[in-house]
Amino acid sequence: MASLLPPAGEIGGPPIDCHRPPQQGPQRVLPTDAHNLTSTNTLRSCQQYTPYARAQLRVFLSDRPPTFQLIASHRSAPTQRGTMSKQVAAPVQTAPQTVSQWAQEHTCCIVPALPNSEDRAVHLDSDDMTLEDFCRTAANLGIRVLYQEVDTFDADEFAVLPALPLTAGPDSDLPDPEAALDSAERKDLAALRAAARRHHGQTAGIELCFVADSVAHFWSDSAPWWDDLAEQWDDFTSLLQHTREEQEQQAEAAEQIDAQAEIARMTDTLAALPAFRSATNHATRRAVASDAFPDSDDEPHHSGYLLRQAVAAASDRVQADALAAYRDVEKRIDEIAEKLAASDALADATTQPTRRIKAADFLTTLTGGYPPNTRTVTLLLGHRSLTVPAARTGRPAPDTLPLG
Repeated sequence: MASLLPPAGEIGGPPIDCHRPPQQGPQRVLPTDAHNLTSTNTLRSCQQYTPYARAQLRVFLSDRPPTFQLIASHRSAPTQRGTMSKQVAAPVQTAPQTVSQWAQEHTCCIVPALPNSEDRAVHLDSDDMTLEDFCRTAANLGIRVLYQEVDTFDADEFAVLPALPLTAGPDSDLPDPEAALDSAERKDLAALRAAARRHHGQTAGIELCFVADSVAHFWSDSAPWWDDLAEQWDDFTSLLQHTREEQEQQAEAAEQIDAQAEIARMTDTLAALPAFRSATNHATRRAVASDAFPDSDDEPHHSGYLLRQAVAAASDRVQADALAAYRDVEKRIDEIAEKLAASDALADATTQPTRRIKAADFLTTLTGGYPPNTRTVTLLLGHRSLTVPAARTGRPAPDTLPLG
């Protein structure tokens, strides 16, 4: 294989492939002067050469001036990437100490919280900073105005149950919420109020604020006894709310059972009324039901709901009972036809429309008030025992015989 190196004493020469033997693929050109070989870009590109290219490069540089040897030593130097990563991460562990030392050296005040981006305020409590440190910070910043709000505990305003407006009428007074408490709940409430009475007039909490560089700095703290009382009150009201929700659910379930029983009673009553059975449309049935069950003045919405449900249920029952009744009539069509013929109900009916009306009335009474369908009336009137004989077309017989 021909040598890829240039002749001795000649800088230029054929290109050297940096990734594979010269007979394969594209090739990379070797720099042609010492300036390019020692430049930063050249050193970076040489780091990407394959072992084959670096071997060729070392042979080429062996006969060159010392300046060219920089390339070989640059690539062989080990990287310190892992060490640098550890060195960069190390200051994070000591960052609080570093910041504290820097603040002391530069007389800077450290606030152990970040401002809220929405209201540009910092909210601190005794866990973040002591009262003395907060005041000292305000003084170091040259604050001239310190806002303060002191909460003095009033035992008469503590442990007061809210009124229950949902259970009161529009024109009635709000009921006493304590009247609904049982004996155990009244006992717990009395004990909580007695414990609160011992701290009447004491300071329950304090809140301070100053503004620096357009950022409001708040600091607040509360008395331990107040925290205990507040926690006991929260537990009491939570348990009371849970008990009330269970009682309301039980009451709603009982009301639902009573409502279903009332709907069933009203349905039975409506389904037994002949006027309701014979009604042919919903409006007529609703009018019959309103007459049977007038609206209640105390609970009009509730009674209206019950009536609607009863009308729907009774209508379905009447429809089902009517279908069953007329299926039975069609099975007994011979017997029913004989009864109709024997009743003389069709005696005065001389036309087909009149006969159909008479037959429908007969079937309605027979089935207990259910109006018949067209099919059943047609089958009944078509029975052989009810067929009307055809009229004679011949000359009538004379009343007297001719003489002679």
